[in-house]
Amino acid sequence: MRLKKRWEGSEINLTPLLDVLFSILFIVMMAGFQNEQGLKSKQERNEEKYKKEISAIQDEKNEISDRLKEVSERLSSYDIYRNEAVILTVRNISTDGVNFIRVFEGTGEEELETIRLGLDNTENSSNRLEALIEGFVRQVNNSPVYVIFYCNREKIYTIEYDALFRTLDRLQRTYKEVFFKTMEDN
Repeated sequence: MRLKKRWEGSEINLTPLLDVLFSILFIVMMAGFQNEQGLKSKQERNEEKYKKEISAIQDEKNEISDRLKEVSERLSSYDIYRNEAVILTVRNISTDGVNFIRVFEGTGEEELETIRLGLDNTENSSNRLEALIEGFVRQVNNSPVYVIFYCNREKIYTIEYDALFRTLDRLQRTYKEVFFKTMEDN
């Protein structure tokens, strides 16, 4: 009985217990709120990062699209020139110690003329080449004429090369349709 009396007379103070429980509840709620805020800020950072990546990809796509348009325009221009331009190939050769230039239409399929070179024939060779190219300019009627001079410097005298170069340069300056390029051929 004695025990019974002891409990009967004393009261339990629940205030500290409730304070502790409310403090724990407050801490748990704040931790959850902070986690939620942390997740939101992480999502915002990820969204920002992905927006920048998407923007960079779109810029790259636009740049590639512009390049594709430019290449397409060049290709159509190339087709026009390829279909309407005349290509003359001039190549110097040496046979049995005698130097020649051979003139082909296109890149070497159809030979038009073989012109003998030599120190005594330099002016005559240049005049024959000039007459041949002028004939093509009149024949093609305002279409471009590309002259490619493949030159093997070991098989031509410098004076011959200079005379042919001057002739081609003069033709290019005289006719707006004539373009020439010299390439080393070994």
